[in-house]
Amino acid sequence: TEIISLMHAKMPVEDIVRSVYMGVVSRALPLMTKVRMSEPVAITGGMANNRGLVNTFENVIGMKLTVPENHEFIGAIGTALLAGEGD
Repeated sequence: TEIISLMHAKMPVEDIVRSVYMGVVSRALPLMTKVRMSEPVAITGGMANNRGLVNTFENVIGMKLTVPENHEFIGAIGTALLAGEGD
């Protein structure tokens, strides 16, 4: 609904997209600050495909992010490895 309100307010599309990116980053930032980050920092999953979102993360945290090969599957691979360790 917030996006629809911004569209009705005739806000430029670029500003709306930037606002969405900042919303995503602001939700992730509290989790990210709970760990001591140092470069290299990787971004995984589908959002790593979105260069604008990656750039926003980089600007906010002040670090360059690495997008690993097969980044879409890293969560699934980790889950499978953990499941293989179970009883």
